[in-house]
Amino acid sequence: MLATCREQINTLNIEYISHFSFLDQTGLKEKFIWEDYKVVWNIRKVSMDVLSIFFQPKHIYPGAKIKEAIRFDRSVVGNAFIPRVKAEAIPFSSKNLSQFLNHYSINPSSKEAKQIKRGLSDCESPVPKGTKQFCATSLESMIDNVISELGTQNLQVISTIQLVKRGAKEKIFYKVGSPVKELPQEKFVLCHPVASPQAVFYCHTAPKFKGYVIPLEGNNGTKVNALAICHYDTKDFSPVFFEMLNVNLTTKLVICHFLMKDYLAWTPHS
Repeated sequence: MLATCREQINTLNIEYISHFSFLDQTGLKEKFIWEDYKVVWNIRKVSMDVLSIFFQPKHIYPGAKIKEAIRFDRSVVGNAFIPRVKAEAIPFSSKNLSQFLNHYSINPSSKEAKQIKRGLSDCESPVPKGTKQFCATSLESMIDNVISELGTQNLQVISTIQLVKRGAKEKIFYKVGSPVKELPQEKFVLCHPVASPQAVFYCHTAPKFKGYVIPLEGNNGTKVNALAICHYDTKDFSPVFFEMLNVNLTTKLVICHFLMKDYLAWTPHS
């Protein structure tokens, strides 16, 4: 899906920079599901003096070691965008869910239908003040919304690249290479694919983001350019993040995290 999306984006003369994806290692008994990421995270307290899956900007420096094994070989499986006219004829909404499932011959009680309902929940859920969201069912609608949110047609879209890949099935531990690049932009529209028989992306903004391109070097020779996004407005974040980072809920905390495979980070061209 992403390769086809990339080809479509290139026809519009939008600069495409491919970056990073990850899936964390699991194994502890205590876990929770962060629905936006569609992966299982281990609940554990981590020292704020080390770089982990969640971290602060001050912990990003050459030589810093990530204390969790990270994999780069998983993405949401889906199809290419369909033209806007066709997408609008079968609306992706709870109101039209039966029509949507029937169009794709999906059993309403199937696992696939449940995944689609979960995606619709993301698309239609209330958003915190200062945050905006939309779900794009066509490339045209995605770009129109991104232009509207960012206020420019001069766009850059960042996603995934793995420079050297070795031993995809083994646990890989990474350290930060050099140079770490701080992106100059503070406005981003972040989009991730929603489980659907056609391409659907859930996109959202926030009052302030900060981005970094972080070169990662695996202990088996794997090399990745990782895009990390930092959230400066975390007052509406779940308490579990503060628990994991071993800090008080009243702490003014900047929370950073790596982006998964198939995420698109739209930003004004620098």
